[in-house]
Amino acid sequence: MTGASIADRDAKLLTVAANAACYDPSMVAALSLAPESRHEEARFVLQGVPWWTYVALRDALDDHAGLKLTYLEGTLELMSPSLLHEDAKTIIARLLEAWAVERRIDLRGFGSTTFRREARQRGLEPDECYKLGKLEEDGLPDIAIEVVVSSGLVDKMAVYVGLGVVELWGLAAEHGSDRGESPG
Repeated sequence: MTGASIADRDAKLLTVAANAACYDPSMVAALSLAPESRHEEARFVLQGVPWWTYVALRDALDDHAGLKLTYLEGTLELMSPSLLHEDAKTIIARLLEAWAVERRIDLRGFGSTTFRREARQRGLEPDECYKLGKLEEDGLPDIAIEVVVSSGLVDKMAVYVGLGVVELWGLAAEHGSDRGESPG
């Protein structure tokens, strides 16, 4: 995605939020959504976001592939994953899926489906997630995968714990570590 298309997307996000009447004067924003390189993740955080605003934004932005929202008790982070992030999560997912097929384990993938609980004031989209067997309506995955390329602005572990996800697999991916690319 080019810098111009990222800027266009960012402007569209702000327009969607304003048009959805989701803006609250008490919300505070920090950081830009425009990454400097394809290996950097674009992050943006809002403080003081009511639950209904998070839900309205998530629903309004469902057609924006790759845009991830993490909500924890009034703090909302919007993140656009980098190429390195997507590459690392895909490798982990393929390895896990191949292992499950080889072992004949009924492991069902649900990608980055949104999971949220209003009573616990938490919501997010994992990088990848899986359930052993069928995922019941309003159920949670057994395993979530999270790749970290840059530090998040919201404590995702607290979100997963609060949601009740049993197992979280994490990988800290580093610039230059993806299949022969030199650092820099």
